Amino acid sequence: MLLHENSISTGFSGLFWGHCATAQQFRFGAKAGVNYSDSRVRGLTNDGTKPIVSYHCGAVGRYSFGADEFWNIQAELLYSRKGNQYEYTRQGNLGQNRFSYLELPLLAKINARGFTFEAGPQLGYLVARKTTTDVITRDRAGLRRLLLGYVAGVGYELTSGYRLSIRYNGDVLPIVPGGGLFQGPTLSVFQAQLGYLFGKAK
Repeated sequence: MLLHENSISTGFSGLFWGHCATAQQFRFGAKAGVNYSDSRVRGLTNDGTKPIVSYHCGAVGRYSFGADEFWNIQAELLYSRKGNQYEYTRQGNLGQNRFSYLELPLLAKINARGFTFEAGPQLGYLVARKTTTDVITRDRAGLRRLLLGYVAGVGYELTSGYRLSIRYNGDVLPIVPGGGLFQGPTLSVFQAQLGYLFGKAK
């Protein structure tokens, strides 16, 4: 009887510590940073627009395959503002297109002793659009609501949980529908990010 109770106790103990070890493979955190964005048209070196500076912020979830955290899958949910500037008068007055997106990157991530490399697809949903000149403001009419894009970046991570990264993300689909699936302006964004993951790395 005592042997049986010890076996049950050992089994529950193994399940508990196994659950803790699995839980440590999941880490959650937050990030925020700066966007440097513009639009581009395939086949053109310059579509007549100029970049703008804005911001992004959101939450991060990561699953690590192994205690060394070398191979990882990372999902993010970000609020991101981007767009461009354009001249709307002959005098060179500048207006701005500002697009607000909810973005979901799904990234494969390598952590080589703190140095990170990441890449993967990204879905973006257009939440709002504002075009500002002297008098003009517009909504999302005439724009593609759901965008498919890609992300690639590098960074460095501290064992304390802080992360610094630089990444590029671009769109596959144009922001204006019609005229061909891959024709029309797409958004191009460079990002600098500071983040934190809760739970120290092993």
